[in-house]
Amino acid sequence: MTDYTVDGLSAANPPFTKVDIRAYATTELLGATGIRTTYKLPGPPATPDSLTIIQDVNVIGLSFADSYIVVRVEIINHNNVDTKIGIRYLWDPIIEGDDGPTFQTVNPIGPMITNETEFEHPLFEAFQLVDNDNPNPPTYITYGSVAGPQSLRLGTRPTMIKYVSWATSRGTTFDYTIDPNRVVSSPPINDSAVLYYWG
Repeated sequence: MTDYTVDGLSAANPPFTKVDIRAYATTELLGATGIRTTYKLPGPPATPDSLTIIQDVNVIGLSFADSYIVVRVEIINHNNVDTKIGIRYLWDPIIEGDDGPTFQTVNPIGPMITNETEFEHPLFEAFQLVDNDNPNPPTYITYGSVAGPQSLRLGTRPTMIKYVSWATSRGTTFDYTIDPNRVVSSPPINDSAVLYYWG
């Protein structure tokens, strides 16, 4: 079992082994506001699997007020057998110097969250990240989509969302166990992240 990653500092948890795929990447522009990165994994002996991973990151909108970012991933399996695949993204937000913004679910609105938390098969539409230690917070609010809004025409809903410590979660390639007593939005940690999981 393999964890494919582009993070040289993370470590896989046994029985998984880590394979850095940066050497197999090519990039191209998507218009004026996006980029496509394609990873062509050749298969054994270089990589355990023969896969093509296509990741698009594109900014949609004409102004700061109406813009959002679309991240899309497609994986093509060139193996001659079915392959189970999971995807994890780690988003590391920073708002006006606040590296540990708080987390709150939207639609339905939930309480402000400051400790590590996980949502298995989340049903809320989105979440908001808010700076909490600037002189006059919030500077602005950042949103992340989960099940909506419908106007974004989202793809597959994530199977898990985790609000976590960036420093401890970054050291892992996929699985990460939260500590619900760990406060990540204020000192001494004051460095939060959001993990998206599919699969």
